[in-house]
Amino acid sequence: MKRIIPSLFSILIFSFFLSAENTSFRKSAGDLNFDSLAIRWDEAIPLGNGTIGSLIWCKDGKLRMSLDRTDLWDLRPMDSLVGKNYSFEWVKSQIRKGDYLPVQQKFDHPYNREAAPSKIPGAALEFSLKQLGKPSKVMLYLKDAVCEVIWPEGTRMISFVQADRPAGWFQFTNLRVDISPQIISPEYQAKGGARANDHSGASLKRLGYEQGLIKTTSGKSTYHQKGYEDFYYDVAVIWKRNGDSLTGVWSITSSLSDSIINAEALADNAFEGGIAKVLAGHKEYWDNFWEASDIRVPDPVIQRQYDNEMYKLGSVARHDSYPISLQAVWTADNGYLPPWKGDYHHDLNTQLSYWPVYTGNHLSEGLGYLNTLWNQRDIYRKYTREYFGKPGMNVPGVATLLGEPMGGWIQYSMSQTCGAWLAQHF
Repeated sequence: MKRIIPSLFSILIFSFFLSAENTSFRKSAGDLNFDSLAIRWDEAIPLGNGTIGSLIWCKDGKLRMSLDRTDLWDLRPMDSLVGKNYSFEWVKSQIRKGDYLPVQQKFDHPYNREAAPSKIPGAALEFSLKQLGKPSKVMLYLKDAVCEVIWPEGTRMISFVQADRPAGWFQFTNLRVDISPQIISPEYQAKGGARANDHSGASLKRLGYEQGLIKTTSGKSTYHQKGYEDFYYDVAVIWKRNGDSLTGVWSITSSLSDSIINAEALADNAFEGGIAKVLAGHKEYWDNFWEASDIRVPDPVIQRQYDNEMYKLGSVARHDSYPISLQAVWTADNGYLPPWKGDYHHDLNTQLSYWPVYTGNHLSEGLGYLNTLWNQRDIYRKYTREYFGKPGMNVPGVATLLGEPMGGWIQYSMSQTCGAWLAQHF
């Protein structure tokens, strides 16, 4: 028995780490296929499960995974949304006087001027490419929701966000160099990174956060970031090297979540299952997603766009998730606040995002939207009573994660023409 037990143990360990090495993924005409990694966050390979997300790209010579979660929010109140002029009657009176500037100064300007409330980014993982060099192939397999990166010398990386759990995975195989993941925190004390033409907002420094603490030990790294008042979030990544294979899992948690399990515990628990078993369950989830409906379009360009959009729906919507915000589970990773603060524009921005759930037989994915609206109905009633001075329920046109109004032009008047019509009819 002394000789059998070590042998069996070795087989189990070998299977745990390498059983996903030769996994193949189903190809489709809609797959994303590139010969290099993107160099901008908003052109990265997107992975998600409605709660957490990852963007895979290249920054400063490193493979970067931008990590995000839907309930990472700075929810500080806006001072402009109070007082005697916080009223639709006052807006009407200003329109009738032909003096609309005070309305813009009260509602529009603070939205543009103040850093928060706003969606905020999570963190990133980076892997040095100094020894690996540039990859020669980057793929996103839509059917399996897996990103594959291949290097000329044969090194291969696969990565996916687990379909039914707040955990993301990566595995390098045929890896002959020594690399490991490094957590990169958002630059809350920097002036901001190089801005791209992506409508990003103010520097993250304007939020006033102290830079969070990153702790790294052998095979594990954690990051704790405190936000506004009692809010905080945590990021964790664990990894193990076995021969020429490197396998790891990451997770990110928010104090706004009902879950009491932190990111480190989630990552530890996920890792115990092994990547092969997790990947099998992940692919089964996506099998069921794609089997719910199908459409064939003669034009290959339209077909590709349709497939890409359906993949996006499967990545950002779940029955128990928050609704799809402006950038969903992929917040800007450039040192600045996300475009339009990553908020909820409750017009066609949210409504059209859910059209496929009805025509595409994905009713479960639409429940996150409907349940959130239902759960926030008391907030909408309060807003309607305070701003419109009426009973009833009106959903703010621009809202936070929790449904509170954020100000901005869309909430109050849409335009002076629309405001004038409202003033005449109400």
